[in-house]
Amino acid sequence: MALRSVPVRRRSARPSQRPPVGAGRPRTHRPWRQARPLDWILGQTGLGRQDVLAFGDGENDLALLRAAGYGAATANARLPLRDIADEIVPGNDEDGVAQCLEARFF
Repeated sequence: MALRSVPVRRRSARPSQRPPVGAGRPRTHRPWRQARPLDWILGQTGLGRQDVLAFGDGENDLALLRAAGYGAATANARLPLRDIADEIVPGNDEDGVAQCLEARFF
């Protein structure tokens, strides 16, 4: 019985060298994709848009901040988002979202 050579499949990059899942363009690249689930949640819970506090830092968050009753952008957010935000909170490095939530609810 003769042994057969089996080709070895080589990977192009090690797992540590691969870009993380979701790297590149955000999964919610269409602006309406974040506002639609919000409408669904509001319909299921009976809450109104005035009851929603939303945070964002990128252009993909524009529709969400517009749909929310109160929209906060982080200091590191893109300019269009900061223009429509009701409040600018400290950036990600300073835990701005946590600071805002603590000031409002605790």
